[in-house]
Amino acid sequence: MRTNENEERSDDILPRVATLPLIVNQHYFIQTFIALMQRIAQGGRLDDKLAVLVVCERSYLEWATRVLPSVRPSTPFYYSEWVTLHANEEFAQFVGYLCGLLDELELTEEERGDVQRTFDEAVDLEVAFFDMAFEESG
Repeated sequence: MRTNENEERSDDILPRVATLPLIVNQHYFIQTFIALMQRIAQGGRLDDKLAVLVVCERSYLEWATRVLPSVRPSTPFYYSEWVTLHANEEFAQFVGYLCGLLDELELTEEERGDVQRTFDEAVDLEVAFFDMAFEESG
């Protein structure tokens, strides 16, 4: 027996969450992106951490902003919540703040090259993720 709305929402999400290991195992690039994030989180410099965050957060901001007009009352909550989490002024300001931090770092040419490679790697993996998502949904 469901006693509250949150419990119902959790029940609805569990089948999707249970399939995540299968999805991750099927998509090598997702594992590669996870490895990149772990590598940067555990030992990367601030500039590398910001580069990965900017790529991830900005792509979600841009995606959610484009998708927001298509969210309807009938849209399952786990989709509409994900969209509204990323398509709002506060999140846009946060992403702008991250971009500003990255832009303001004083880096040597070598460090700038390193962070550009990290940024490019994150972009490639993020593009591959969205390509996979749209391919599977279409």
